[in-house]
Amino acid sequence: MQDYQKTYKERNEDRVNLAEIKAREYYQKKGLNVTRFGFDEKNEPIPSKYFHLIPKQVRNMPEYLLIGKKCWLLEAKGCRDVLRIKLDDLEGYKFWDKICPVAIFAYSFKYNCCYIFTYRKLVELLECDGMATKAKYHDNNKEHYIIELKELSLIGICDEIHSTN
Repeated sequence: MQDYQKTYKERNEDRVNLAEIKAREYYQKKGLNVTRFGFDEKNEPIPSKYFHLIPKQVRNMPEYLLIGKKCWLLEAKGCRDVLRIKLDDLEGYKFWDKICPVAIFAYSFKYNCCYIFTYRKLVELLECDGMATKAKYHDNNKEHYIIELKELSLIGICDEIHSTN
């Protein structure tokens, strides 16, 4: 069963976020500073009875602050052969991108590789017909985009995110 098919509790209890680990390793090897910024649902979970009280923009803040040549907010996403991004998350990225540019690090466990792109490039991709489809999660009915990984390769890696000088 894939993670998106599991309940929140099943996705988070006694587990680590491998995509976050891969993102940290990737950027630390490149000599960038990676610091926790957003919530850590695996190590410091907020009970759901309280989590819904947090403003949506704060709930959807990216996981890391990434500092190299400039500062970025970094969202780490794990996937297999498609990337799923909730519309709520996109609203959060839009909010945070006004404060500090948002980058997304998507790690495919099926292909053992990463896709790195900016929030703005993601929006451009989603505005193109046929690049993504919409669906709803079975457990919470939240609408999300489904993006084939081959479409992400069209965005390309943003070299600016990797700069250390």
